[in-house]
Amino acid sequence: MKMAIGMDIGGTNTKVAFVTEKAEILYSTSFATLSYAPFDDFLKRVKEKVSEGLRIVKNDYELLGMGVGAPNANPRTGMIQDPPNLGWGTVSLAKDLEDILDMPVRLDNDANIAATGEMYFGEARGMKNFITVTLGTGVGTGVVVEGALMTGA
Repeated sequence: MKMAIGMDIGGTNTKVAFVTEKAEILYSTSFATLSYAPFDDFLKRVKEKVSEGLRIVKNDYELLGMGVGAPNANPRTGMIQDPPNLGWGTVSLAKDLEDILDMPVRLDNDANIAATGEMYFGEARGMKNFITVTLGTGVGTGVVVEGALMTGA
């Protein structure tokens, strides 16, 4: 069976989950984002949490890679661009994670990922038009029109 790692980066906490292709959560954890600390410190903590999860579940599953939701994420460049709730400025998040974790990493805006999750696995399953509002340290929206996630400017 296949699995992927999902990570949600928030201004206060970061959540990590190992999930099967059937949306079964195999392992999950969270840690303080510490957005005021250097970005390299964040990367080290991610590596620790992912390594911990891999020790628990990897032997039974084929790991496809990691998907990351973050504020001000640009999926085309793999960068987060100076989000107001993170003090790291603009960083090459996807590439840096690929380098330290040695796996493919895909990045998108956290609210878009929340909307996509609702569309396939949540309360919006079967809906063609809806808006997901995410509330945390910041506020975001993911918009689905005629069954397609709206992206871009």
